[in-house]
Amino acid sequence: MSNFHAKVMARYGAIRTKEEANQKARKVEIHQKIPRVGDLERLMSLNSLNVARNIARNVTLDASKNQEQVTNTIANLKSENLNLQQEKMELLVSHGYPMDYMELKYHCNLCQDTGYVSGKKCSCYKQLLAEIVYAESDFSQMLSDESFETFDQSLFDNDSIHPEYGLTVRQNMNDVLKIGKAFVRDFHQTSDSLYFYGPSGTGKTFLATCIARELLKEGQVVVYRTSSQLMDDIRDIKFQDDKEIETLLSKCDLLIIDDLGTEMPSDHSKTEIFNLINQRLLQNRKMIISSNLRLDSIRSKYSERLSSRIMGDFILVPFFGEDLRHIKGHKKNRRFRSQLNKKPT
Repeated sequence: MSNFHAKVMARYGAIRTKEEANQKARKVEIHQKIPRVGDLERLMSLNSLNVARNIARNVTLDASKNQEQVTNTIANLKSENLNLQQEKMELLVSHGYPMDYMELKYHCNLCQDTGYVSGKKCSCYKQLLAEIVYAESDFSQMLSDESFETFDQSLFDNDSIHPEYGLTVRQNMNDVLKIGKAFVRDFHQTSDSLYFYGPSGTGKTFLATCIARELLKEGQVVVYRTSSQLMDDIRDIKFQDDKEIETLLSKCDLLIIDDLGTEMPSDHSKTEIFNLINQRLLQNRKMIISSNLRLDSIRSKYSERLSSRIMGDFILVPFFGEDLRHIKGHKKNRRFRSQLNKKPT
């Protein structure tokens, strides 16, 4: 696991450097177009320097008439600076610029792009940390490729009825899509988490990604980890005392654990997976878990406690049907052959 804290702080540093360069460019622009603004700024700087000198001088004086004169001088200099600042803003506005055009801009006004407010991590820190974590996974590419809008129901069989569920694959996927959209819509009104289970390639990761995409657009902090990545995280938390990833996994708005059951967990990992899921449920923090395993297999591979937690606190969402990767591959091949047949020989 990378040193995520160092990467977050480096990102803040890059943000500040970029905005300072932007501010410098804006100042150069204004000084060229409105020279009087530069004159005003030099006068204000000189006045501020004189204020500082008079404050230092005032400290060394006894209570006397001289001290009163220095105090009045300081007040006059400050008043003059206010007038100069007012003139500067009026000049900017009269030339079509906003009053704060020359000020330094912050991505986050709370922490001023430092990551900390009064010694505590800012709310934007968690968001930035999440972005860095999933940028280092395959999740960023998945987010750019998949959405509710790209859902193609024609990929799913609508003839054969599943003997257990009494639905065709297409009917089930339409229901699954409704569940996903409702999860996004009611994200703040319900405490339900989702457990997607079924064979590989049936759309579990696709739907989880669609949900994540919508919630990220709303500003929610979403963390995606495959089960093997989660095992790495658990080891780093134990052996490297990685507090950043530990906090992110436990506190993010939505945690997605993909392909649970494909890894080979140790006894320690089994315990920590349960503790993480249990902690998030107790704090009403939502999760999406996808797995090839039904709950009886979860019980045998992990524990009765974990399967019971999933049964009691997750909405169980079945997936079935042919592997979509095979279907898409066949469809692509048919299109390719069709195009070949249209070309003149």
